[in-house]
Amino acid sequence: MVKNNSINASNVFKQFVFSSTATYTDCTGEILQDNSFPQNTEGTELLTTTITPTNASSILIVEATIPYAIGAGAGGQASSVAIFRDATANAIQSGLHADGFASGSEGSDCYRIYYEVTAGSTASTTFKLRVGGFPAAGTKVNGTTARRYGGVQTAYLTVKEYF
Repeated sequence: MVKNNSINASNVFKQFVFSSTATYTDCTGEILQDNSFPQNTEGTELLTTTITPTNASSILIVEATIPYAIGAGAGGQASSVAIFRDATANAIQSGLHADGFASGSEGSDCYRIYYEVTAGSTASTTFKLRVGGFPAAGTKVNGTTARRYGGVQTAYLTVKEYF
């Protein structure tokens, strides 16, 4: 499916907010691998960021970049990320990586996830990034068994506003 993004030459950039972490985090909470929406109680909350839109008609672009590893195990493991808005229980965007690595080995990669939405109001809104594995083998962020690269490997959650 191809989706044309709503940003064009007539849109003016208004603001940019972000949160980041270079801390090694072992996300042991599970995000179920089924046909239901990931829930805001699943996984481990990794990052949050809040924005106060300048106009209810503004377009908010939410992006996350997460360097991660799937822990060594019996194979057949998976890792997921999900973005939530405010207290809404269902994820507004998610991604999955199924383990194609051999039993007992670790694999690493980098998630990049994108979501676009109309602000809907000028009240502050908070976006939350949750990360989890299934089964609960753990998804490691910014390393495999400890932090990697001296802290320059970083996970980000950004929100940009255009009007």
